[in-house]
Amino acid sequence: MAERAQVSLHSGVDKPAPRWARNLFVGAAIGLVIGIGIVYVLAFVYGETLGLTVGKCAAFACTMTVFLSQPAGIVGMVGGAAAGAAVGGVAHWLHRA
Repeated sequence: MAERAQVSLHSGVDKPAPRWARNLFVGAAIGLVIGIGIVYVLAFVYGETLGLTVGKCAAFACTMTVFLSQPAGIVGMVGGAAAGAAVGGVAHWLHRA
């Protein structure tokens, strides 16, 4: 009879993620939301300058946000991750000093 291999779901590592890694992730998530929000606001303002009604302006802003969300999301995530890493690095440095 063949023996079954024991597979453990626990990796054996009990250490939490480093603070800079958590800050990097949170910064990237916040940057994503801010980046997409800025695209929506700018598209809404642009729609107003074109003289669109409120309903058409909102529809235009939603459409442009969908079209431009990928570049804005990437820029927001990179910027937020950089800011999060910087804050995490400073916090780590202050904690060690």
